[in-house]
Amino acid sequence: MKGYIKIDRSILENETLRNAQTMYLFLFLALNANWGETADGLKPGQLYVSINDLKKHIGISKPTITDRLQALEQAQIITRELSGKKLKITINKFIKFGHDTGKKSAEYRNPFGH
Repeated sequence: MKGYIKIDRSILENETLRNAQTMYLFLFLALNANWGETADGLKPGQLYVSINDLKKHIGISKPTITDRLQALEQAQIITRELSGKKLKITINKFIKFGHDTGKKSAEYRNPFGH
């Protein structure tokens, strides 16, 4: 996967993301989120993932992943819904501006409404 995301510095002020595991999980989700619409209906800022996938890539326990996802959802940073055996995760306020055209790439705008 190529490209980049931009993250507003105010992310450091968010109480939920002060937990290192939560921050790492959020960054993993943001970096793996789609930047364009897909054939399976995913929009920019969305991805399908399983708890097992997250455990494998992040290296923390399933209960901790579930707890951290819940914290992100309660802070309105993500929304999640079950889609078969996978979670469909939406990173709230993820905005697509273009790709590899000299324009801004996928950009994550301040998730906290500031």
